Amino acid sequence: MLIDNELESILDSDYLLEDTHIDTFHQILREKTIFNPQSVLSIQAPLRITPIPEAEKHLQILFATFPKQKIGHYLCLYYDGLVIHIYDSVNSFALIPDFQIHINHLFPSNPVVLFHKV
Repeated sequence: MLIDNELESILDSDYLLEDTHIDTFHQILREKTIFNPQSVLSIQAPLRITPIPEAEKHLQILFATFPKQKIGHYLCLYYDGLVIHIYDSVNSFALIPDFQIHINHLFPSNPVVLFHKV
């Protein structure tokens, strides 16, 4: 299966994860689970983000850049139908402006956001 081969090549590589790797993982989630994550690149075009229905569970990995630290990394967002849970290895416990815009478009119902220490 093409996806399994792609995933295997990602896991066997010595390269850092890139957006294409995460989007391949998102494709696997769409095909094998109830989740329908959007492209990692959607953060660059918030008006093209498809809102998630209020009670629908959602899993999304996004790339975040923190201007003060000049670093970027992926973080995980899980919506349980009531609360957005953010798992961020930097443990910044804050949303950068681009990420806040993304969440506003993804969840127009404005659910509570909880940060979890990773």
